[in-house]
Amino acid sequence: MKTAQGSLAGALESYRKSLAIREKLVALDPNNADWQARLSSIYTALGDVQTAQGSLKDALDSYQRGLAIDERLSAADPGNTGRLSDLSVDYRSIGDVQTAQGSLAGALESYRKSLAIREKLVALDPNNADWQARLSSIYTALGDVQTAQGSLKDALDSYQRGLAIDERLSAADPGN
Repeated sequence: MKTAQGSLAGALESYRKSLAIREKLVALDPNNADWQARLSSIYTALGDVQTAQGSLKDALDSYQRGLAIDERLSAADPGNTGRLSDLSVDYRSIGDVQTAQGSLAGALESYRKSLAIREKLVALDPNNADWQARLSSIYTALGDVQTAQGSLKDALDSYQRGLAIDERLSAADPGN
């Protein structure tokens, strides 16, 4: 709520309080996957606020902490598409920070990891429009990094892949 109201400092304070509580809960029951997932989501929220504040180093650290949790959860339950989706978002967020930091090679690697997961999710449920839209968006992010690196042929391919998805989604739901 505080983030929506524009109080990034207030949001950061609230998320840090929530983080402390969730860390205590996880310490009480380290095998509780739900508590682990909630802890990861707080790291993501922290990273989002830190990114908005321009604290990219802190944001990257927060996202990487969430990623570590989501990697463990996903490895323990590889068929859980929600966990896979969370993992994909982690890689995307890390790639976004790396892009902002000018670490294009790192961003490309992170985006490719997100892409691989998103392709897997779309293959599992080709009618899921949200997953398709997220797949399109990662192609755009890849294209942006490839453009910045001067890999224009690869960038064009990425943009065209994203466009093809967007065109299919638009044709399937023209009122959207």
